[in-house]
Amino acid sequence: MNELVKRALTGGLFVAVILSAFWLGTVATFFLFLMITWIGLDEYAKLFSDNQQVFLSPTLVKWGGVCLFVSLTLPYFLYAQHWIDIKNFKPGAILFTNTLIPYILVSILLPIELYRKKNTPIPNIGTTILGWLYLAVPFSLVIQISFHEEGFFLLTGLFLIVWMNDTFAYLTGRVIGKTKLFERISPKKTWEGTIGGIFFSILTALIYAYFTEMSYLFFILAAPIIATASIFGDLFESLLKRSVGIKDSGTLLPGHGGILDRFDAVIFAIPFFYVWWKIFTLILN
Repeated sequence: MNELVKRALTGGLFVAVILSAFWLGTVATFFLFLMITWIGLDEYAKLFSDNQQVFLSPTLVKWGGVCLFVSLTLPYFLYAQHWIDIKNFKPGAILFTNTLIPYILVSILLPIELYRKKNTPIPNIGTTILGWLYLAVPFSLVIQISFHEEGFFLLTGLFLIVWMNDTFAYLTGRVIGKTKLFERISPKKTWEGTIGGIFFSILTALIYAYFTEMSYLFFILAAPIIATASIFGDLFESLLKRSVGIKDSGTLLPGHGGILDRFDAVIFAIPFFYVWWKIFTLILN
């Protein structure tokens, strides 16, 4: 099969699955991103499988990251299942799931490293925590956004802008790109492509706000934030792969690589979008 056709079919199916989960609500989104978190953490651990400077425990990376994801999203999942009223959820319980469990997870890394008897305990601990922060935390914010009454439109807008930025940055770069953006990390990226991606991100935000009757101001300002964060997300994943000498993080998605390859831009965009959403909501109130 032609590589372009394969990439288009995989991309179309990928978009359909993601948007369907958003449409179905918090529970469906929770289970989808729980799976994505697990696969992403597995890919992350495998990046360092042949590295002689860092020795990760794939089991610890995956289960620790999943526990962190669940601890940060549990109240929203339980409420979506109508098992609790989140308005009456005890502050102590939220403190435990959102603060103490992550602290406990980090605290157990030290004794585990003592028993593993590796020569690089500090890099091992740091790289493990980085994986948790890199994947579990951003994906947990997706669940928190989906819980909002406008969660479907917020998340769809976020992902749509990321995808349009990625697509048009690539196309613009192919057509008129000459000035390298960050040649040491990603030789094919150009300033022209970057500017083109940001421009079409803002245009996408305008069109999306018009058809969904969402706030123009919110999405117009969100677009450059999302696009800029996406660029750095892409560059960071390229830096990760380049540092370990790997081209793709996995082979799960034909024509796209692995979960990390497909979500690299979104991973960085989610936290910035989430903060902007909270700030905008605060200003309106």
